Amino acid sequence: MLALINSMRTIFIPILILGISCCSLFEEPVDEAADRFLELALALDVQDPGYVDIYFGRKPSRVSKKTLLTIHSESLALIDELALTKSTRSGFLIRQLRAMVSRTEVLEGRSISFDEELDKIYALPPPPRRNEQEAQLILKELESKIPGEGPLYERFAIFQSRLVVPKERL
Repeated sequence: MLALINSMRTIFIPILILGISCCSLFEEPVDEAADRFLELALALDVQDPGYVDIYFGRKPSRVSKKTLLTIHSESLALIDELALTKSTRSGFLIRQLRAMVSRTEVLEGRSISFDEELDKIYALPPPPRRNEQEAQLILKELESKIPGEGPLYERFAIFQSRLVVPKERL
């Protein structure tokens, strides 16, 4: 029995090492692509402050100053490269890169609708459409529920300001 276990170890361990090596070989392009994505995102943050709202990862080797056109074209090239790999991680990076491409286009002056922005940049569906009659019913209900005198938008602003917690109390 001990001989069988030892012979299985002799076979199993090299197979395990080979499997890990192969997996790392397949993941390296995605790791490299993730590093390139990070470089592009941080470069876009230089052009569009706040694009990267928070980042806790390892410090990138460099944050290069790139033009929007360069960020756009490098993002498209990286999408093409990642499309050749089939992994969840590459799919996530492709979605992020497509959003980055759309954002660079907007920053370059391309006008997109609100629905397009939701879809292309935030990957969200557009809000449900209301017909005029539904909208009037909702406004009428709000009119009766928000206290005060004057136009609804002014009363709503006053009502909303009462809900704000002052900074000194946070």
